Amino acid sequence: MKLKRIILLLLTVMFSFSYGEVFAKDGNSLKKALKNKFLIGVSVNTHQSSGKDVAAVEIVKKNFNSIVAENCMKSSVIHPKENKYNFAQADEFVSFGESNQMAIIGHCLIWHSQLAPWFCVDKDGNNVSPEVLKKRMKDHITTIVKRYKGRIKGWDVVNEAADENQYDGLRRSYWYQIIGPDYLYYAFLYAREAETLYAKQYASLYGLDADTDDLSSIQPKLFYNDYNEWFGSRSDAIIHFLTEEPWNENHEKVKSSVINPDGDGTIYGDGLLDGIGMQGHLDDTQNIEQYMIALEKYNAAVPELHITELDIGRTGTDANANYYQAKFYYEFFSRLIEEVKKGVIFFFKQKTAYEI
Repeated sequence: MKLKRIILLLLTVMFSFSYGEVFAKDGNSLKKALKNKFLIGVSVNTHQSSGKDVAAVEIVKKNFNSIVAENCMKSSVIHPKENKYNFAQADEFVSFGESNQMAIIGHCLIWHSQLAPWFCVDKDGNNVSPEVLKKRMKDHITTIVKRYKGRIKGWDVVNEAADENQYDGLRRSYWYQIIGPDYLYYAFLYAREAETLYAKQYASLYGLDADTDDLSSIQPKLFYNDYNEWFGSRSDAIIHFLTEEPWNENHEKVKSSVINPDGDGTIYGDGLLDGIGMQGHLDDTQNIEQYMIALEKYNAAVPELHITELDIGRTGTDANANYYQAKFYYEFFSRLIEEVKKGVIFFFKQKTAYEI
């Protein structure tokens, strides 16, 4: 999806409406207003993580307790050539989060867009074999997860793989065309293998024994992320290929120590997925109830949700346009808080801090 930006004044919803309490009083901040409810994050670009955009940095530090990478971890940037990684921007991003005591989300390991040109072809420009692409995928995921071991709270492992217009609900990306639809399973498997391996190396820092203790509490969570997930047919497709399709039936296709031995061959059932990210590319006329119904549907399928990439478009052009956009933010956040009270566990990731 094309990246959009919103103005912070509208995203913080620092307004008082006659029908409700003040969501965040003047002088307060988003992270204070939402304390003990959920973490609230924001997408950070290289101008911000480097400190060049001073005004935006102050906004991020004041209002957010988590950050997600905007572009610096996508393959075209971080892995531009087969044997060359460019970690400079991602290192800077992670250091920025750590220096400000923020939860850090890695975005994203596997995506059809912004894919490095070399990834799926050989030196002659022909598509590589399924085995070659799986190896490249594994090397890519393992190298990046290793680089940031112990520093990342969660990874968007696969991004935007759904296409509800296809019979199996999956986009016909290069990953799909070359490896097949089970590339999804392999991506999550490789990510789980990598994080499990490297968690053993820093377990002692948390007072855990790498050989005998359960290390899941110190491992980053693994997520699937997509857009338009409140549409019924799309949510059905996503839940199916993540939690119902037995890609590794009877564990005959691939075996690994990280696969749940009692699993059913699905990505979630085999213990390879922790949650789903619901992108929020909405506008101020969106039916919030429709979104919340989908949220509860996903919550019934997986243990954790992320609200991701939230941007609310203004449909009006008159003097009241900003008011209705802000009103939508207020009502949307209020409903999210209600869901938390119901027991829904999720984490909120905003798109960008603001636009100058």
